[in-house]
Amino acid sequence: MVCRTSRCAEFAWWVSLVAAAWMLASPGCASTPQPDNPSPSPSPQPSPDTNRRFERALERLEAGKYNRAHRLFEELSSERATLYAARASLGDISSSSPSEPSPRGLEGAIANLRRLAEGEASDDELRRVASLYLGVALVQADRIEDAYTTLNGVELGPADGDLPTSALERDRLPLRAMLVERAFRAKRGGATIRAASRVYRLVSSKRDGDQGDEQDRQAESSAPDEPHRRAESTTRDEGGQTTTLSTRDGKAQEAPSSPPGEKKSAPPSKWTTFATSRAFEAASTYTSPETLESLLASEAVLTRAVAGWAHLDRQLQRSDHSERERRELERLYRRMAPDLNQIGASDRVAELSTDMATLGGKRRLVIGVLLPLSGSNQSIGRRVMAGMLLAARAFETRQSSRVTLVFEDSNDDPEALFSTFRQREVTAVVGPLDDARARTLASHARRTNIPMLALTARPLEEGGVDDPFVFRNFMAPAAEARAVARIAFEELGDRRAVVLHPSVGYGTSLQRAFAETFRELGGQVVTSLAYDRSQSDFTSLAERAADARPDVVFIPDTASKAAEISAFLADQSIWGIAGEPPEETDRQYVHYLGTSLWYDPILTRQASDYVRGAVVPSWFAPVFQHSPTRRFVRRFRAVFDRTPKNMEAFGFDSIAWVRRLMLDRGLHTPENLRAAWLDGTSFQGATGTVSFDERGRARRTLRFVTPTEEGFEPLSFSTDVSVGRDDGPEATEVDEPPASPEEASSSSRPTPSSDADAP
Repeated sequence: MVCRTSRCAEFAWWVSLVAAAWMLASPGCASTPQPDNPSPSPSPQPSPDTNRRFERALERLEAGKYNRAHRLFEELSSERATLYAARASLGDISSSSPSEPSPRGLEGAIANLRRLAEGEASDDELRRVASLYLGVALVQADRIEDAYTTLNGVELGPADGDLPTSALERDRLPLRAMLVERAFRAKRGGATIRAASRVYRLVSSKRDGDQGDEQDRQAESSAPDEPHRRAESTTRDEGGQTTTLSTRDGKAQEAPSSPPGEKKSAPPSKWTTFATSRAFEAASTYTSPETLESLLASEAVLTRAVAGWAHLDRQLQRSDHSERERRELERLYRRMAPDLNQIGASDRVAELSTDMATLGGKRRLVIGVLLPLSGSNQSIGRRVMAGMLLAARAFETRQSSRVTLVFEDSNDDPEALFSTFRQREVTAVVGPLDDARARTLASHARRTNIPMLALTARPLEEGGVDDPFVFRNFMAPAAEARAVARIAFEELGDRRAVVLHPSVGYGTSLQRAFAETFRELGGQVVTSLAYDRSQSDFTSLAERAADARPDVVFIPDTASKAAEISAFLADQSIWGIAGEPPEETDRQYVHYLGTSLWYDPILTRQASDYVRGAVVPSWFAPVFQHSPTRRFVRRFRAVFDRTPKNMEAFGFDSIAWVRRLMLDRGLHTPENLRAAWLDGTSFQGATGTVSFDERGRARRTLRFVTPTEEGFEPLSFSTDVSVGRDDGPEATEVDEPPASPEEASSSSRPTPSSDADAP
């Protein structure tokens, strides 16, 4: 089942408190944050000399020079000097850990901070910040109960206000995390959510370089009934219809085309994860419906997203909704889904999508989805989920989707999974991702008469030849090997081939598929050499390949290993060629052939000269100018702020195909949908054109790219392939060939001589 983090048993309170105080700041949080208040300043009446000494000490403290700052502050006599001297004794509170010894002078710092916090300080602000630092110091001293008692006395405002000006800029994240925990322990739902939103915005501002804290302060102070206007991006979907998307960070412009390997958005920091999880817990456990409704109008995205999720989640637990209530909930879902995606909570979008299926209604159609939502492949499952949610129009803001996705964990009990699908009246099931699980689930698909579109390529024993219930729609490396063999013989005119393959099942399988096809066409495989992927010296392998005088070299391995081997081949005067070779040269020019694993930036960075003109099969690549591919890439970047890969593209196409059959052709029953696939109905999507044969095997148009110094470029030719022939072990992104521990970094790798430049 989809995980509901907010409903899990609450961790011991001291665990989260410790996390708030000493969680490591993420790399995205290393830069200096924008202050939400002016820098701390000394009391107003010191002498000019004292003022200069105070400022100098404060500079040392902000710079992290704690010992020097401590000595300088001890030479001064004021409440703030006492506060900062104690703060200096704590060291770096963003990176300390419980395994490290307590800072020297910690007990003295605790005593001084306690005196300030418990009434000796002359103003409320100083007492408040002293209490926060005292909480940190007590955590460092492993006095957790005492720390909570101290935090319990920190005054909370309606939105847990700004941090006191006496708080150092460098400490804002841990201190804000302490305020989140304080509000959470006080069971102040609205204050917890708002405080968490401050942490989220502060992290985002440091990642994006904007004035995030000021924006967040303005957002929280906006009138409760002020409507929030999101920036929207209009594009056209796979059917040519206008689609309005709510984009990340309110940016409505179309994302520029970027090559693979582009700089990605920084992942959520541990601070963000902590604050967001606390906000969801608070919203689901002790935030009143009235408070949630007031927070829905907030300008702060995390506040709005968490409140919307909790409100929807509560409403969807009921089963007696009127048609008007259904429409209202659907509208709220469409509003909240983009916000949840923006804060990195797309799994909660999937959770809500699943619950939306319980609304029923005469217009609702349901697709079941099986993905690994737990276990070692959970991250891959979430990538596929992103593409599926996009195909289901989860992030559109102005139109209702008649199709709802019900997400289930493919690792759960098969009987329970298909029982759920029967209850939800699903028309088809998309998934799972691995062959073994698909074989296990195939009999249940047959028994319940629900067709299953598995994201696998291997043949399944279940389903029979003439009456399959399992259709396979995924990458097939053996099909890639057969395809590049045909391209080499028919398009490039090659007749003599050398195959260099790893001595694992994947390499042996693809070597066999390539050799059989190349020989059937009339070519000759003059040498086929296996190698151990753990080795680092390929001199002998390269020498034997050069002696064979090939026209074409096929290497079914990863991009990094292909780059490594091609360097040894270049040292033996074997180079890739695009176009006609020079008339006089000592080099052997060959056509390099790879698999889809070559589609990796490492190949263009390390070996673009060596493998120039290489033919690389690609089921999906953002560089393809095919209209459905371009539309998908544009929409995905607008919503997720990153470039999709194979997993996202196949997830998108699978849902988009089922959705089109259900809506455009009116196929609302499992029997009609299955019949359409068996009749050879085709679909053009981001991964190209696909249809099924009578055994449920996919027939695809496979496209190709070639590496250049600037990245990959599409090639003009393509070929039709049949996916699903039993050619032995095959690899996917879930099960790639084993990687060498020293992949592409061996010190024995040869360096071609200085005159060995690209032709």
